[in-house]
Amino acid sequence: LVSRIIARVPAGSGSCDERVMKSKLYALKLLRTFPLTLKYHLTEDGCNPHIEIRADTPDSEIRANTLLALRAELQSIWDMDNEREADIVSRLLLSEVVNRPLFVLHELTHLNADVFADPYKGGLDPIISADLDKTVTALQHVLGGCEKILRTPIYGPYTRFTSRFL
Repeated sequence: LVSRIIARVPAGSGSCDERVMKSKLYALKLLRTFPLTLKYHLTEDGCNPHIEIRADTPDSEIRANTLLALRAELQSIWDMDNEREADIVSRLLLSEVVNRPLFVLHELTHLNADVFADPYKGGLDPIISADLDKTVTALQHVLGGCEKILRTPIYGPYTRFTSRFL
């Protein structure tokens, strides 16, 4: 997906619009953001060794620590001195955003529909734009599959057998 955007934006059939070039950078940063948000969404601590979780650690403290760790990782991608980019990170980290990876995919879909779907302004050709939509849709389906696995409870006897076996 990243290579497709790097190689094909701006399109050869149109002009090189400044908005398209800014959107290209925005899309690339969103694509770098997706795996980070997915990691923190599917794991309790984002696989971050600096977050300590004990049996008595409250959920609110775990959420606050993972939010700080995610913010720190996002600051390596996004320019926090740029007002627009800082706004994107702040919207992504709002408590109302329950599914951050899905938020990133929605932003990519919105960007594709608004900017990349117009080849005359330097966006993608219609076939490639539709393919980009298919790829984002496939990522949404994969995310849904991960959610199903994550939310499926483990059958009780399997848990007991595993704990006794180990």
